[in-house]
Amino acid sequence: MQSKDMHIDVVINHLRGLITYLKNYKENSFAFFSKLKLIKLYLRSTMLQNRLNELTILSIESERLELHDYKTLINNFAVQKTRKIT
Repeated sequence: MQSKDMHIDVVINHLRGLITYLKNYKENSFAFFSKLKLIKLYLRSTMLQNRLNELTILSIESERLELHDYKTLINNFAVQKTRKIT
């Protein structure tokens, strides 16, 4: 009977250690995910700022854009890219 009690005590000690580990893991994972959320928010805001800057430039230069022949521009770009590849 005494050996069973010793085994139960060992199991209880292991369970206590596991519970402590899981509590620490939970706290650390919350901190990790909050940092991850901050990083994602920063990336979204900077990406939006970059897009807004580009749209502003396009708006300012819209008259120039209307004068361009896009087919010629695309063909010139394609020719330059094929030269680099081959």
